[in-house]
Amino acid sequence: MLDPTELLRLAQDLCLHPSRTHRILSSSALTEAELRRAVSTAYYALFHTLLKTAADRLVGDTQQATGAYSLVYRGFDHLHMKKGCEELRKRNLSGSVQKALKRSTVSSDTREFATAFIDLQVNRHLADYDPTEPFTQIDVQSQVEAAENAMQKFVSIAVDEQLDILAFLLVKTRS
Repeated sequence: MLDPTELLRLAQDLCLHPSRTHRILSSSALTEAELRRAVSTAYYALFHTLLKTAADRLVGDTQQATGAYSLVYRGFDHLHMKKGCEELRKRNLSGSVQKALKRSTVSSDTREFATAFIDLQVNRHLADYDPTEPFTQIDVQSQVEAAENAMQKFVSIAVDEQLDILAFLLVKTRS
């Protein structure tokens, strides 16, 4: 089973330690590929934290070999999650979101996680699809730290609120 913390460690390693090729050539600069891969991997560490938490909570962490676990894990959609996070980062939830979640607000940890999710996803798209977007090692380290902080914020959210968030990010709500 994929461990999101391993993805985070990989992102940290990519942006902090030059590849073996660079060490052999005595160059300490990171390649463009390493920088971009670190940004993308940092986002996926957070993304998979949500997917694993959802499947573990909704199906059960002892049920990882089942179809139900895979269905929940694979049921998340990046765009739907981004739109959901745009709602969750608001201090006061919109009426339809309040109705769906049966709460008028979410915690500051949820708002911070949601904001980071959006930022990380935007930067992941730039890293993966825009060859003209420049990335510096400092920028990338900041992205990796943001992913780590967002993962910590997410796991610190109260279980009932976390379940509401996961369901909201997984399921399209009806008005």
